[in-house]
Amino acid sequence: MFKSKKFLALTLVVAVLLSLVLTMTGTSINLEDQNTSFSVGQVDTVYAATPDYVCDGVSDDVQFQLAMDALPASGGQLIVLSGDYVFAATVARAIDGVTIVGTGEGSSITYDGVNPIFNCGAQSGWYFENLTLDAGGITTAAATDLSYQNVWIGTAYHAYWVSTDTTSDEFYVPTQRSVTYVVAASDSAARGLVGADYICDGVADDVQIQAAIDALPVDGGRVILLEGNYLGGQISIQANNVVLEGQGRGTIYKLADNTDDSVILVGDGGANAYTGIVIKHLVIDGNKANQAGTSHGIRLNQKIERSMIEDVYIHDCLTDGIKTEGTAVADGCERNTYTDILLESNGGCGLQALYAHHLVIDRIVTNYNGSHGIRLYYSNSFRLNMFESWEDSGDGFNLERTEHGVATDINMHGSGNYGINFDTQANDNSIIGFIVEDWAERAISLSISTGNQFIGGYFPYGDKDAIYLDNSPLTRIDNCIFTGAGQLVTNTYTEITLNNSSENAIITNNVFFDGGYGAMPKYDIRDVYSYPAGLASDGIQVKDNAFSGAVTSALGPNLVNNPTNRIYSGWADMFMDLLVVDVTHVRSNEALNAGVPITFTIDAQPDVPRTLSWAFDSHAQITEYDMEVIGVDAKGNTITETWDEGDGWTGETDNAFATITSIKMTSRTGTGAGDTMDIGITDHLGLSNVIYAAGDVYKVKENNADLPVVGGQVDVDYGTYDLNGAIGAADDFTIWFRSNLNVIG
Repeated sequence: MFKSKKFLALTLVVAVLLSLVLTMTGTSINLEDQNTSFSVGQVDTVYAATPDYVCDGVSDDVQFQLAMDALPASGGQLIVLSGDYVFAATVARAIDGVTIVGTGEGSSITYDGVNPIFNCGAQSGWYFENLTLDAGGITTAAATDLSYQNVWIGTAYHAYWVSTDTTSDEFYVPTQRSVTYVVAASDSAARGLVGADYICDGVADDVQIQAAIDALPVDGGRVILLEGNYLGGQISIQANNVVLEGQGRGTIYKLADNTDDSVILVGDGGANAYTGIVIKHLVIDGNKANQAGTSHGIRLNQKIERSMIEDVYIHDCLTDGIKTEGTAVADGCERNTYTDILLESNGGCGLQALYAHHLVIDRIVTNYNGSHGIRLYYSNSFRLNMFESWEDSGDGFNLERTEHGVATDINMHGSGNYGINFDTQANDNSIIGFIVEDWAERAISLSISTGNQFIGGYFPYGDKDAIYLDNSPLTRIDNCIFTGAGQLVTNTYTEITLNNSSENAIITNNVFFDGGYGAMPKYDIRDVYSYPAGLASDGIQVKDNAFSGAVTSALGPNLVNNPTNRIYSGWADMFMDLLVVDVTHVRSNEALNAGVPITFTIDAQPDVPRTLSWAFDSHAQITEYDMEVIGVDAKGNTITETWDEGDGWTGETDNAFATITSIKMTSRTGTGAGDTMDIGITDHLGLSNVIYAAGDVYKVKENNADLPVVGGQVDVDYGTYDLNGAIGAADDFTIWFRSNLNVIG
């Protein structure tokens, strides 16, 4: 792109002044939020990201004009994605500094061949690159500081073009095309052949492409591959700042039979370090059916830094789609970026990185590869975003001896082994916002890996365990949803399994809703070893989770019976100066002859949370009835209990009431004349927190003397304990029990 010295000087002054102002005021701005760039694409075309403006091939100038009008007054950029666009009017705007960039011949715009497609008016600093326009072209007569690069207008090709006002002290205009070379395929469009520096013959196209790369100056340059089909051997890049750029899916490079080597080789095995290499906008066909030796799609062979692979589709390589190599930190690759990549049907991994520190991987899809979707080995501080693995034969995502990485927004489907595998010393990594479904072995497996966290995951269904921790302490599992582990054999597998001293894990705020896909796990969470065995997983915190549906129980016995684990909180409810059981304490002889509903008078409230007794003194004139009691239980919850003649003429409520709001006879058959009813208090006391098993009540004292705990006197469903006639006047009781820190339904 051409640069104006006058413009750059002014920009530098403004930038310095702005920096000083922001420093003095403490103000910061994010340039990305100013919306200075918009993309335009076609409605029926799949792009790596959704365009800002979508055209339909009819009057596409409307969408282009909207995008142009959305630019700020200071100018900006329109990115024209691959497609054939049809205009019915000229697009223009009276602002300076507009850049319109396409993808080459893949970005074609036609109007009527006479009227201009774009009108620059009398503006300054407009720039056009990588576009194909009809003969109407661009109105430039009054514009200043205008330039094109790699633009077709009708049948005229413009490698470089500047407006007539441009002088040598304002722009650097190359006198020859020494930093950009255009390579055409044997089947490229005829007009592409006119402006090409190298024309391939479709037999050994690597020869022409390699010649173009080798002809670049020592400080780098760009080789443009026009749309078309290329066939050849290995292409090698061993220089800094080299850009190898195709035209998107229309540029296809197929490895020739029996090459038995990588399609594109970057670097020389560590003899030298290279930086600033970019490979983008092309398709690589590895032709694996006709290869016998190691053959990757793109191989970064040690000491490659600050380079990028962007918008490539790599398929059918005999080994890995992309291989980043190193044997130690000293000769590894650093700070490289892979973005908008599809890796499909390769014989090895989709992407494998060895000693690739600070690697950024963004918007990548791996499908049907013969090994892992992505494998990172000794590749610390990675950032992975928007990754989808679909039926890769190995693991969807494999990490070994890789630390301090973050992966967000990933989807693993149908992995042949594990969805996500932390395979030995993969420490201190975070997986945030993910789905793992239809796994063959485990959704997530950790082995000898410490300090990892999994937040916001969804595990719909899979054959065996969802998460398996093997000697992997300090793991955090938070805000995940589990709905279907163990589909292979019901009552066998577990949503989360702890094995071999996977200590001090935190499992919190998760939902376990089993059985949604048929088969159900045996447990939701279990420890393979029992306390105090040396391999037991001690110090596990399981809290604020919700469980339902496991075949045997939500929590395995080894986990529950380990006293070092925090699954329960201890409670002690004290009941002081109790009243003895009294069948008329709440109400005595309530007359039942009034019109229904009859609201009972409440003579006295229960002294402590207790179940209520009820009895008809007589019911000669009543054959059917319905009763309702509303109140508050020992936990502070509002409760309602009802009963009718089917429950008898005497009985006891299931719930314990701390206070009573109302007692009503809501219906009655018969006059009720002369009939009355009593409401009293019993010796069943209500507990102030939830219990899930009779064994949760473990100690009872009466007047500071121990009473035996009888499991049959514990009502788990209603949270009460039956003192079974032990209450004397003014007795004191204390009941100790444990309440699970989770909700088990």
